[in-house]
Amino acid sequence: MCCTHMRGARVWNNTIANAQSIKLRLESVAQFCRGKGIAITERNPDRSVKGDKAA
Repeated sequence: MCCTHMRGARVWNNTIANAQSIKLRLESVAQFCRGKGIAITERNPDRSVKGDKAA
């Protein structure tokens, strides 16, 4: 019980660390694009494009 719990906690910590690093990478990419004047929305790009065409 104890060993499996520790192993699960280690995997969970790795998952959290990976998610945070991915989030940081996405934020840096978003800042780079914002500097270039490109707007990135977290919404589905296909949906926003269709909405722009309809409007």
